[in-house]
Amino acid sequence: AWAAPHNGSDAARVIEAAKVVGGVDPVVREAAGGLGFTTDAHAVRDLSTARASSAPAGVIRLDLRMASDALVTHRDSRAPGVPTRVLDGALEGHGGILTDPRAIDLTVRTIATRRVPEEDRSPATVRAAAQKSQLVGGAVLVGLCVLAAALCIWGLCRRPAAPFVDPIVTRGIALRRRLGR
Repeated sequence: AWAAPHNGSDAARVIEAAKVVGGVDPVVREAAGGLGFTTDAHAVRDLSTARASSAPAGVIRLDLRMASDALVTHRDSRAPGVPTRVLDGALEGHGGILTDPRAIDLTVRTIATRRVPEEDRSPATVRAAAQKSQLVGGAVLVGLCVLAAALCIWGLCRRPAAPFVDPIVTRGIALRRRLGR
């Protein structure tokens, strides 16, 4: 799999959480449109709840992603028991995997031999790519959290002022009326 969000998407989770706050949805919709997807799409809802599972028995799977992929982060691509290679090539980002010679070579070798090729990069190279990936993923997560907080604050500030009514008290009053007390 190339840059697949097997474990859902932090971005989709933030979008779904921000949509809960009234008045925020138009801003979230606009921001998401700039990224190329709609907030109402079933895929966004599905990616907000998706959780990875292991590969089915008999399936040989190798997951590949770019270290600087900010769209599908390390957290998004994790899948239990599936070997992963984080590549740090000349072409970076989410779309860079499509033309990365190393990704193409690993994919062809995995299919041809029906097994995951041995890691032939130095341990230092593997660590550097993993560290870069975790750094990018952490920065994306922090950015998403800041964006979500800003959108929620903005949405709450735009709501008309309403007197505070405790939902428990409200339910209690309604129940007492129904029981005639």
